[in-house]
Amino acid sequence: DHFDCYDSLSDLEDAFARFARRVPPDGLILAADDCPVTRRVVANVPCRVETFGLDRQADWSARRLSSRHGQYCFEICRLGQAVCDVSLPVPGRHNVLNALAAGALAWHNGVTWERIGRSLACFPGLRRRFERLADGRGALLIDDYAHHPTEVIATLRTVRQVAPRRRVWCVFQPHQTSRTERLLDELAAALHNADKVLVAEIFRAREGPPRSGGVTAADLAQRIRLGGTDVAGVHGDDEIVRHLQTHLRPDDVLITMGAGDIRKIAERLRGHSHESRMEEYRAA
Repeated sequence: DHFDCYDSLSDLEDAFARFARRVPPDGLILAADDCPVTRRVVANVPCRVETFGLDRQADWSARRLSSRHGQYCFEICRLGQAVCDVSLPVPGRHNVLNALAAGALAWHNGVTWERIGRSLACFPGLRRRFERLADGRGALLIDDYAHHPTEVIATLRTVRQVAPRRRVWCVFQPHQTSRTERLLDELAAALHNADKVLVAEIFRAREGPPRSGGVTAADLAQRIRLGGTDVAGVHGDDEIVRHLQTHLRPDDVLITMGAGDIRKIAERLRGHSHESRMEEYRAA
């Protein structure tokens, strides 16, 4: 997603192709089967290439997929032969591909299939990757690092699988003004997958202070609103927290999303929920 380092997609492909060609002839590259760009990048490497994906034509494939509340069970198949049963504790169809690639790489490094299946079944996930912060009497709070459109779509799709009948709130923090401007339409379309959206001020990272005429959080909010999604007209942290404290229901799902410091919104709401329960306990 750091496309601002390259002048064009062809420059990016060339950079990765040069990187891939550095793998020695006795090495191995595992490549995503369903990505045409990846296939072009590895077309002329000196080493062996194996593909992974959901399609049966891939060298490594995931088959017999089933899911419950977004968590998947499947078979890892190598060259069409089932070699391992996997039950993932982390939700999301995208994690099936992650697990498939990890399993293939582990096998090539001498790990037994029994251990691979057992390890994948107890993988706890990563901080800021669909990290559940609270659930119970209050809303389900989730924090995620997603900040470009592809990630946002995958993460919100996972929320729908995990909680299909609950109202979904998304507090999104755009990352850098330049990227927000270039991806304005794509971000707006991706965020339509939530029921309620709040857009926090842009996390400027290394960009310095705002410049006159630059894209703002309000611009992204308006673009989302034009697509028919309910977007609140508040952008500061305190305003967002107050809005959520007023409107968030106990059966809702709230996901804070972005590569900056947006997690603090969920942390503040989690702290407020704890304080509210303590007040109720003391009053009783």
